[in-house]
Amino acid sequence: MFRSSLSLFVRRPHPCPSRASRSLSMEATVPKGSSWTTVPATMATPAYSVYAQPIEKPAQDTRAYRLLRLENGLQAMLIHDKDADTSAAAMDIAVGHLNDPDDMPGLAHFCEHMLFLGTKQFPKENGYNEYVSAHGGYTNAYTGASNTNYYFSVSSTSTPSSSGTATPTQNASPTPVPRKSPLPRGLEMFASFFHSPLFSDAGTARELNAVDSEHKKNSQSDRWRIFQLEKGLSGDIRGPDGVVRKHPWAKFGTGNRGTLSAYGRRVAQAQAQSEDHVTKTNGMIKNGVPHLKHSVGAVDPANALPALPSESDADGGPVGRETRRRLMEWWQTEYCAGRMRLAIVGRESLDELTQLTTTLFSPIINRSKDPAPLITESPLGPNECGSIVECKTVMDFRSVAVSFHIPWQTPLYRFKPASFLSHLVGHEGPGSIHSYLKGKGWSTGVSSGSPSQGRGFAQFSIFVSLTKEGFENYDAVLLTLFKYLSLLRTSPLKKYHHDEIRALGEIHFRFTEKERAESYVSDIAASMNKPYTREHILSGAARVWDWDEAMVRELLHSLTPDKARVSVLAKEFKDDTGWKNETWYGTEYRVRKMDEKLLTEAPNDIPELFLPGPNAFIPANLDVEKIPVTEPAKKPVQIRDTPLAALWYKKDDQFWVPKGCFQAYVITPLAHLTPRHALKSRMYTELVNDALTEYSYDASLAGLDYSFGSYDRGVYLAASGYNEKIPILFKTVLETMKNIRINPARFEVIKEDLKQEYENFYLSEPYRIADYWTGYLLAPNAWTPEEKLAELETVTVDEVQAHIGQLLSRVYIESLSTGNIREEEATSLLTLTQDVLSARSITASEKETERSLILPQSSNYVYKINVPNPKEVNSSLTYYCHVGYVTQRELRAVNGLLLHLMREPTFNELRTKQQLGYVVFVTKWHSRGSMGLRFLLQSEREPVYLESRVEAFLEAYKAQLAEMTPEEFEKQKEGLISQKLEKLENLHGEVSRFWSHITSGYCNFLQHEDDVEILRKTSLEDVVKFFNTYLHPDSPTRRKLSVHMRSQSVPSAPSVKFSVAASEAFLSLLKSHGVPVEDAQYRELSQAEPPIEAVQAFWTTSLAQAAGLENADKEKLLSAIEALSHAHPAKGGEPIDAGKAELRKDAVVIEDIASFKASLSLGPAAVPVHRTFHARL
Repeated sequence: MFRSSLSLFVRRPHPCPSRASRSLSMEATVPKGSSWTTVPATMATPAYSVYAQPIEKPAQDTRAYRLLRLENGLQAMLIHDKDADTSAAAMDIAVGHLNDPDDMPGLAHFCEHMLFLGTKQFPKENGYNEYVSAHGGYTNAYTGASNTNYYFSVSSTSTPSSSGTATPTQNASPTPVPRKSPLPRGLEMFASFFHSPLFSDAGTARELNAVDSEHKKNSQSDRWRIFQLEKGLSGDIRGPDGVVRKHPWAKFGTGNRGTLSAYGRRVAQAQAQSEDHVTKTNGMIKNGVPHLKHSVGAVDPANALPALPSESDADGGPVGRETRRRLMEWWQTEYCAGRMRLAIVGRESLDELTQLTTTLFSPIINRSKDPAPLITESPLGPNECGSIVECKTVMDFRSVAVSFHIPWQTPLYRFKPASFLSHLVGHEGPGSIHSYLKGKGWSTGVSSGSPSQGRGFAQFSIFVSLTKEGFENYDAVLLTLFKYLSLLRTSPLKKYHHDEIRALGEIHFRFTEKERAESYVSDIAASMNKPYTREHILSGAARVWDWDEAMVRELLHSLTPDKARVSVLAKEFKDDTGWKNETWYGTEYRVRKMDEKLLTEAPNDIPELFLPGPNAFIPANLDVEKIPVTEPAKKPVQIRDTPLAALWYKKDDQFWVPKGCFQAYVITPLAHLTPRHALKSRMYTELVNDALTEYSYDASLAGLDYSFGSYDRGVYLAASGYNEKIPILFKTVLETMKNIRINPARFEVIKEDLKQEYENFYLSEPYRIADYWTGYLLAPNAWTPEEKLAELETVTVDEVQAHIGQLLSRVYIESLSTGNIREEEATSLLTLTQDVLSARSITASEKETERSLILPQSSNYVYKINVPNPKEVNSSLTYYCHVGYVTQRELRAVNGLLLHLMREPTFNELRTKQQLGYVVFVTKWHSRGSMGLRFLLQSEREPVYLESRVEAFLEAYKAQLAEMTPEEFEKQKEGLISQKLEKLENLHGEVSRFWSHITSGYCNFLQHEDDVEILRKTSLEDVVKFFNTYLHPDSPTRRKLSVHMRSQSVPSAPSVKFSVAASEAFLSLLKSHGVPVEDAQYRELSQAEPPIEAVQAFWTTSLAQAAGLENADKEKLLSAIEALSHAHPAKGGEPIDAGKAELRKDAVVIEDIASFKASLSLGPAAVPVHRTFHARL
């Protein structure tokens, strides 16, 4: 996974803290003046050092920390958590895409992909993923600008067979400690990524397609297009060798098949062309391997060499082998132990974790590389500053961004001057840029920050979302931004702003709650590669220590118009001349210098601009009311149940933070009755949010947020965060919700925003649209964006104002209170809601939850639709099999177990092996009470082919289930059970669980325990029967629906394989024209039956350089390729992406959606599974 919102994952050689909360069991030495304690080697463990100072950690954190430094320079943060249900580890390497060779863009990202495909100790290609999945875990990685981060999690609990499916080879090192959990073996496999990856030939050839697919997935994403455009427009810098070249920030970090294969293709071409390496023997050509100099310049896609036929070989042929060689060479150079930072959390003691770490990770080689290479030059040189870049977007929106180069901020973490300025510039309260531009009707949002770039350089950016009128006046918008910065330069900077920021940082850090284990260690490992002192690894990003006004003012002086680069983004511009195309995404752009009026700094003369006042929402009372309990309650209690309202309540009894959440679903039958009703409800909630922006901004800064939105059954209102002032915020939001008087000017702005949103929906990624249509086809009352768009032009202010009164006149209020809120406070908030709304109750039938349309037995429906974006190269498939209803306990449990069993094999077969695309997964589907399993794929292949591959996989998986051993089944089952029994990590997780069960209508708060009870009794035979009944294509009772989103960019004539017989016939033609060919090599390459396009491209290049051959003969030979492919078709004559794949004979294509929906029956309405409440009304 390539990451574009790049964080500065940096490390400097400062010593780093750990909690030395243990007594060393062996003799240790502490060098004078050092913060590290040296522990000598023993028979069991290599030597290492321990950081001797305590780690600064949140007051709520009961975990124990220890920081190690191994002899090879690797640092590791070990975390003992006696209550952990999940163990996890992460490795952050101080190498990212800025370290790519100039001639192989994307190599760091490609390396990240390849490390997952087997190691010398564990050569099975999917062994690591299989092991993690079997033990209820998760794994992933990302490549940033200056770092690459790998992480995984597994259950902390023992399983009946914890040895796992991945068995090391005879050369594997013995496990250092007895396996008490899946973590030790997981760490053993993980460590081998970094000292002995396999980089298999076949894996290299296939994974090039995965990287290519990932890039193409992003090809129509404005986020990625704009990100790369701004990178590509970086200036030049002079390198250490004195050569002037493009700033490394300009690199294309994702890469694609072309950039990663370009060097190999040049080598292969040089082999064919080099006279020095050609020996003619009996009319045959034998090629040596010429040497090509690396990094001879950046790859130019316009001059890229075509794919060679041999690239379809299992190992990619000469191109694939050369790509692998370069990959291994790069890994051996850049992946150095001194650049690696490891974090591990588990139930194991710190001594056990120490033994595992030192034994497993000491074999990683220190290659004496700079542990944290820096790039200090700015990407914005003199030619880039003072310029405006205009950029055409795919989606319809308008915005302007202003960027300034600033000093790298991470080493200044104690002061955070850029954060101080972004607090003021991005403020949304009175006197702010946002408030002023909103009042002018020019903007819908302003934000500011110092987004991460690379290690050693940074930028300060201001982003403004523009209205249509704002876009027409974007010069005036820019002038406003520059005048506000001028105001800051000339105004006294009140220390209370710093004090507020510092106080809030202290509060947020003090009450930091637990998060998912893999996310936690991933963040810590990345922080270890930042220049925090070691004791501040956990706190460095959250806290602010010192105030230095001079530092802030120095930064302000670098934020002047002549040092800025402006980006203006829109789908259309009035003047449509002078456009260029960006190299990798084809984004249209043009660059011009700013007008002198903008470049000349002007003092602020806008009286509506001024600095914010004190924040009244900063909490003062942070007391937590602790109630002694034997064990935490597993569900809330219903303490009010009337015809008008219900209130579920649970006082926090396990997280002990001064936070709470009160939320209410105001159910009303008019919210979604027709497309027009749905539109008016949405406009209403957007207008309320728009009216509350200035008031609520300070609250959000202080950790107190609200939410207000429209949904199918009504409107949703919530306030959450530090509980002291929840009633104040909630009351204001509630009163605004009831009493709003629509501002006609803001009404027009909201209409414009919704028009863009509805139109832009159809430019989303194909797999998202396919998923939407699947849900739409199974929903009895759903309205498309197109239907709502049709109502938008005629809706009026008066109509929406009247709708608000009608909407809130008859309601039912479903509410939940959780956290540090007392029962009387919760009932008071519900009473306040009822009093403010002053509504009558709806009928019992109007309270019913949404119901699902149910596919009939023996059904195989297909809905076909084109991808709306004509430039989108990807198609997609959603393939859904209906199983039953969520109230069917046995079916629900087995459905979840089958998903757990299938998830890794699906990924391994359809993505890793068949390379169908980057987006490939199988998930459960729960919607309106119905449930099933769905496959989701996005690919350049045709949807009908994707469906055929899914069904072929299901056929093959039937055999896999039949061959599964009872031991493997029990291990997999225990992994799922461990997942389901994991304790909630934080208050947010508890709130989400409770609320999802309440809004479902079933209120089955103990569903996970019900599932476990059933799973323990479930046999492999039960799963096989379930699979054969509900999923297998040959099942006579299966209920299936698929949605085919077909790309309009799919070639009308699909690619065809060039068969062995066609190759033999072409060989005879080549010889008859005197073209020298090495028979053995030619026939070896022909066995792969490469795509005809690759054959044509190869011979076009080769024959063009063939001496002594007339042009007419060359043309005759080239035209013969296609003729021979028809005369000698590949087996079955099928195209390589199965353009001739057909649907099953029983498939029914949906021609009319309304008729299809009318033919389906409705599923049952939700009924609570139990009612437990006090008799208090």
